[in-house]
Amino acid sequence: MIDLHAHILWGMDDGASTPEVSLAMMELARGDGITDLVATSHYLSPLWPFREESYGEVLALTAALAREGDPPLTLHPGGEWFWSEEIFSRLADPGALTLAGSRYLLLELPALFLPAHLDQFLFRLQLAGKIPVLAHPERHLVLSRHPDRLLPWVERGMLIQLTAGSLTGDWGEEIRTAAVFLTRERRAHFLGSDAHDAARRPPVLSRGVEAAGKLAGMGWARTLVEDNPRRVLANLPWET
Repeated sequence: MIDLHAHILWGMDDGASTPEVSLAMMELARGDGITDLVATSHYLSPLWPFREESYGEVLALTAALAREGDPPLTLHPGGEWFWSEEIFSRLADPGALTLAGSRYLLLELPALFLPAHLDQFLFRLQLAGKIPVLAHPERHLVLSRHPDRLLPWVERGMLIQLTAGSLTGDWGEEIRTAAVFLTRERRAHFLGSDAHDAARRPPVLSRGVEAAGKLAGMGWARTLVEDNPRRVLANLPWET
């Protein structure tokens, strides 16, 4: 399985706090059957300033440790981009932290409200050659109550990443209900762990895959953690 959303780099944000926590997270990922992780540290976040001078070094060190394990894990660069007009200037950087350096950009919305003119914002991302992947919208205050509001955006080419734990009730019943709706409607495209540590928010996908399988069939559930994220890693265009 491939996990497109994991805060596994130590000391970068509110994810892994030490190298030891990163190692423990990698062991859990291996045990869960995960082969690839995208190291999506918060980017442009008002709460977690991005440590640009440290990201590359910490990623390289963590990736080396990941390869040494049995079985080896592959780490990929990435970022969880907070909604901001600054995104468009940052995308001009050839090293912009899209998912594994691809055309796919993991986008996080403000947690408590929907930004004005979000339709146009998403369209501008597409005009810039990016495919927006909306991070855990089922956990958003507004969208958790009205997940149907996501459907027009999906029709226009936005992709959705659900948190695996949302489907198993780890985030509460309202969030689980929203995740179930999007899964049954087959309007989700990826399951990610959004892992932050080895205990409370671990890098585990299998339980979410099992829950998705019961709702929409195991074959489709596996595409959320295998076929679809493989397209991202290969930077292939999205096919509906």
